[in-house]
Amino acid sequence: MIMRKSYVLMFLCFLLVVSGCSVSTTDYSDVPDQLKQDKNEIEFKPLVINNKEELETQIEKAVNGFTEEFSFSGAVYVGVGELDIFSKGVGFADYEEQIDNTVDTKFLIGKGTTEFTAAAILMLEDEGYLYLDDPITEYFPEHTHWEEVTIEHLLSMSSGIVNYMEEPYFSQIPEWVYTTTDEGKDLDVIMGIFENEELNFIPGEEFEYSFSNYILLGRIIEQVTGMPFHEYIKENIFNPLEMTNSGLGNNWIDEYDKAIGYSMIGQGYADEMELYNTGGVDASAGLYSTVNDLSKWYKAINTNEILSKEVVQKMFTTHTSIENKPNNINEFNYGLGTYLYGNVAVNINRMLGYTSLVHYEPETGVLIIILGNHERIFYTNNSLKNILLEVIYGRS
Repeated sequence: MIMRKSYVLMFLCFLLVVSGCSVSTTDYSDVPDQLKQDKNEIEFKPLVINNKEELETQIEKAVNGFTEEFSFSGAVYVGVGELDIFSKGVGFADYEEQIDNTVDTKFLIGKGTTEFTAAAILMLEDEGYLYLDDPITEYFPEHTHWEEVTIEHLLSMSSGIVNYMEEPYFSQIPEWVYTTTDEGKDLDVIMGIFENEELNFIPGEEFEYSFSNYILLGRIIEQVTGMPFHEYIKENIFNPLEMTNSGLGNNWIDEYDKAIGYSMIGQGYADEMELYNTGGVDASAGLYSTVNDLSKWYKAINTNEILSKEVVQKMFTTHTSIENKPNNINEFNYGLGTYLYGNVAVNINRMLGYTSLVHYEPETGVLIIILGNHERIFYTNNSLKNILLEVIYGRS
């Protein structure tokens, strides 16, 4: 019989989303050399798959073997361009009720939210509503100490604005912020904690991952459009792409068909994490989605269905060089809303018992999505990704 243990964590494990923790576990030795080079222009030429059935068989064998060895629990998707090669749910979404994970099970995505926020800003720039070189004091005129910070600085994590997810700021956030559904009130509290702090450095001179940047971008989107952030994303991204199982976190607690996040799963027990709404951090880490829905997003990027070629170029080319690179990997930098390894987009996350890894190659269309619902597999997701890359490039 499985025992459920509920821990009130004050959202502390959310800190594990912070970039240094995530990227330091990344190994990209299996990426082809031509993709490791940072380029100013991306040309989409999908990888040619000679035998889809054989490749699917080999991927399934790899996923099954990995699951057996590491007790993986979640969902996996592999595709190339418009081609769906493999998708499968593994393990249980709910260990007490023995409900299986499927390709339509919802997981918290956390840091991967920033791609959607960045895309929304770039779409608005495309339409002439704002410009990346706008000083953010146009939107927050009362904060004159931000007069040198531009929208691009926020997007590229080079603003110098302090990260509210780090101390001494994080512990000032009251617990009710993570349980409220009062739209806007929770965000006001979070902004009040960091908005009057001095900058950590001159904007544009350094890289520093700060969730505060994307909180502010969400507010800018709301000012420009007159819509709540989550409604703008739904109307302009989720609905056009039929991402019907995706949303932002204000109602996460009440969502159906979601996986429960676990801190540990072992023989005969499962430690269940406390559920929180994440509406206060919608624009920085509030996304929930499925492997199937996320695949629709990247297919749309490949085909410029809702993002112009110019927007895609901006998102997936380097804007900020990372000085203290993880594992001394020279190719790691930051685009707009995503880490880049050369021209490979990388998003890795651990949050409230959920893990996610997205490996996307804008040039070849190769896409690997790994979503999980227990924290222990955070440390093995990258190994599964490397195994899948070996299969794709060894048998394609």
